[in-house]
Amino acid sequence: MPRSPLVRVGIPFVGFMVAGLYGATYMMDKKFERSTASKTNVTLEERTKRHVKKRKVSIEEEYQRLRDHAAESGSNYENKPVPRTNAPRSL
Repeated sequence: MPRSPLVRVGIPFVGFMVAGLYGATYMMDKKFERSTASKTNVTLEERTKRHVKKRKVSIEEEYQRLRDHAAESGSNYENKPVPRTNAPRSL
């Protein structure tokens, strides 16, 4: 007696889809549990250390700091504009 394509292909396909759904759900739950556990294990001291290390940065201050560092190291750094190849040329 020949088997129908539903029995040979359809039922295993549906079975794998259901098993994959439960497997993916299980893995995502474990991923979220691990990420929330690592976030909640941070102590108050670690939070304050992280907060203290942050500083406000401005572009002008960083530019001055890098320029001063280049001058101290003895390099002949000079900020020059680079011509663009695709820019229209002015007459």
